[in-house]
Amino acid sequence: MIRYPLFLLVALASPVSAQKLEGVWKGSGDRIAAPPANVSFPRSVGGLGLTATAEASHKGEALDNTAEYHSADHKIWGTIYVYRPAYPDAAIAAYMTDRAIRLTYGSNLKRLSQTVVPIGGQPGAAIRITYSGGVIEDSGPLASAAAFAHVNGWILVFRVSGPIDRPAEVEAALDAMLVTTKFDRKAYILPAAPLEFAAPCPAAPSGAVKPFKSDESSANALGAALMSSVGAEKPKGDDGLKPNFPANGLTKVCVRGTLGDSGLEILQPADTSTPDIILLPLNDVDDVVSVRKNLLGTGYTLGKTEIGRSLVLGEMDRMPDNDQLGRILAGEQKDLLAVRSSTTIKANGNTSVNISTGTLK
Repeated sequence: MIRYPLFLLVALASPVSAQKLEGVWKGSGDRIAAPPANVSFPRSVGGLGLTATAEASHKGEALDNTAEYHSADHKIWGTIYVYRPAYPDAAIAAYMTDRAIRLTYGSNLKRLSQTVVPIGGQPGAAIRITYSGGVIEDSGPLASAAAFAHVNGWILVFRVSGPIDRPAEVEAALDAMLVTTKFDRKAYILPAAPLEFAAPCPAAPSGAVKPFKSDESSANALGAALMSSVGAEKPKGDDGLKPNFPANGLTKVCVRGTLGDSGLEILQPADTSTPDIILLPLNDVDDVVSVRKNLLGTGYTLGKTEIGRSLVLGEMDRMPDNDQLGRILAGEQKDLLAVRSSTTIKANGNTSVNISTGTLK
């Protein structure tokens, strides 16, 4: 999926100051806040004014939230997304959004820059990308800019677009959003960088995997569920959990292969043919399929994460090769798609774990 700018729906919207704030948003003076993410933004910023707030998905759960901004002439628009995936990673969000933009905006799109910049006074914490030439719906060629950050288990995405002959205004609006972002004292902002690729991955072992069960299987399912519920909210050094691979872009990756007609890429840590984890990012909202080595004993566990939910699926005797992973996800070995546990994550950080909940849907 790609998150289409809300200007397609609210191009004539009135200022949101006279409207009810939707989703996670709370208003105070000249700012709006997403309290569970410990972050706030101005109502007016970089020549843009707030015109709408909404929940992009998971209505009523405040897990996937948007704030839309427009210039006075409605030629430049920006959107701030604040959402809580079960596998939060700013580098994956940037990588998959870039991929979605390229597929959607057309072949004349050019990426002009990709850098790391401060956000809210925190250095090295936002991935900033600029573009020129994309076209969506009935727009003319566009200048666009985006930024991505990871705070307390939440992903922040900023996107600004406008006419191709007004790139300075587009970039100035994005940069103003980043500078004026404010974090509460409880916020933990993780360092971030664009994914760094080493090409190619070492050859993956081949051969069919087999369903696997050991004395530690139940403990591994519960352990994986508990890892999801913790969410690595403050993952620094010995004070908490380390960030999951690829650590917001700080761990080098390689492409193991691709799946499907859309060519989704399987990622793994670089420089190893026997990784402990592989990831298949599915879209630009951090939905991810993973296979990771079990915490106890031998074997590997298939999982799927999305906004607000993490599923622990089947257990197998080895890391699957690319073709085998594709066949598993296509349903060839249905027992490996059985859901062994499901972790639900609330906006306030509370979680619930259910064991043995059916099959993947």
